[in-house]
Amino acid sequence: SSSPSSSPSSSPSSSPSSSPTVQGTTLSPTSGAPTATPTALPTFTLAPTVADGAPVVSYSATFSSLTAVPTGDALTSFTNSIAFSVCYFLSLESDCATVSNVRLGSVIADITVTFANTEAETAFDTTITTTPASVFSTSSGFDTTAYGVPTVVVASGSSGGDDSPACDSTCIGLAIGLPLGLGLPLIGFLVYMFCLKGDAGHDDQQNIIEMPRPEG
Repeated sequence: SSSPSSSPSSSPSSSPSSSPTVQGTTLSPTSGAPTATPTALPTFTLAPTVADGAPVVSYSATFSSLTAVPTGDALTSFTNSIAFSVCYFLSLESDCATVSNVRLGSVIADITVTFANTEAETAFDTTITTTPASVFSTSSGFDTTAYGVPTVVVASGSSGGDDSPACDSTCIGLAIGLPLGLGLPLIGFLVYMFCLKGDAGHDDQQNIIEMPRPEG
C-alpha cells in the first residue's frame, strides 16, 4: 500500500472571486427617509373687496370643551384659527375677522366680523348661530379636536359701520308730530293775542270823546 503525503498542499485549489457574487447589487447605502411635507392651509377664491361702510357685527363663541384660556403661542394659534375659519367660510381676506378678547366662562372668544354687504351678514348670522360646525370645521383649517365646536350668539351689530341706530317709523313720526303738536298751540295763542289787541284798539277809538275847541 502507498503511504500518505507527508506535507499539505501549499495553496488553495482556486483564487477567490474579486467581484460580488450577484451582479447589479447596490453597494452604497440608501439615502435618508424622505421629508414629509406639512399640510397646507386651505386656499380659496376671494370675494370682492369689502367696501367702506360695510356691516360690522360682533359674536360671542363659547368653547365649552375648554376649561382654561390658552396663553402665549397657544393663545395666538387659537385666535388665529378662529379668525381664519370665519374668513375662509365667507371667502374674504384673512383680516375680515378679529378676536378682540378671550375670557373664561367656559372659554369665550369675542369675534368681530366685517362683511362685504348686508345680505352676507344676514346669511352668516343664521349659519354661525344655528350650525357653527359648518364654520368651525377641519375643512376650514380649524382644530376641532383641540378646541371643539363652540356655540355662538350675536353680541351686537351695526349697519354700515355706524353705531347710531337707524330711525324707524316711530322715530320719524315723533320727529314730525312733536313740532306740529307743540307749534299749533303756539300759533293759535299768537293769533288770539293779535285779535285781542285789535279788538282793544277798536274799543279805545270808540271811547274817545271829541272835546270842543276853544274859540279864539
